[in-house]
Amino acid sequence: YGVQIAYRAKKKAIGDDLDKIVNADHQMTHRQLFYNSLAIQFCSPNRNAQWLYAVKDVHSGFMYRASGVLGQLADFKRTFACYEDDLMTFPETSMCPVFSESFA
Repeated sequence: YGVQIAYRAKKKAIGDDLDKIVNADHQMTHRQLFYNSLAIQFCSPNRNAQWLYAVKDVHSGFMYRASGVLGQLADFKRTFACYEDDLMTFPETSMCPVFSESFA
């Protein structure tokens, strides 16, 4: 539920400006930057670090911790105009009910 709580806080702080372009270099909105920053925290160019993490940690691997959450959020899909068969999304039939539409 952490991503839902963080999103609500961001939405409350930004208000109606969630879709305003705030990063001119990359033409990203507040909403896009929120999801981008969530995914970036799990990125690591070091494959050895990812392997060591996977061996020692009981949590899912980096890739699954980002795509597993983001791919199930309807708002993420709308924000980046994802298709149902995109690799970063899940079909409606296999989505986890924890990530319901009501969090936004």
